[in-house]
This record gives sequence, C-alpha cells and structure tokens, in this order.
Amino acid sequence: TDPEGNTIDKGFKDKYLFWLKRSARNLIYIGDGLSDLEAARCADHVFATGHLATLLRAESVAWSCFIDFYDLLSQMQFSH
Repeated sequence: TDPEGNTIDKGFKDKYLFWLKRSARNLIYIGDGLSDLEAARCADHVFATGHLATLLRAESVAWSCFIDFYDLLSQMQFSH
C-alpha cells in the first residue's frame, strides 16, 4: 500500500518518494537496479551502484557511486 493506504501494484518506490518530498527539504535515494530508476530520477541526490548506475549514466542523471554501506555512510557524513 502507499502512504495513504491505497493498494498499488507497481511504482511504490516513487510514490513513497513523492510522499516524503512533501515534508523533506533534501531527499537522498539509494539504489542498485531498474526498479529504483523512477524514484532516483526524482530524488535530490542519488547514491547508485550496479545496474542503476549504468542507467543513470546513460540518462545523464547526476549520482554518486558507492561500494558498500560503510562507503555510503562515509560519503554522507561529509556531504551534508
């Protein structure tokens, strides 16, 4: 279900992202595959790896690469 309780079959990641953007100043998205693409396009900053990184590069969408969650945490501590 979406944040309002409506049933959804696909696109739940971007629906939640739009819901969060209503109250967030800066939204960070973390993903690694095709199912993350729509939400990543709408985020203020994207951390990507794997297939998502390839897709974002092809679309010229700005993103930062990460290797693992330790790397991700290290980058986020210095990017605020």
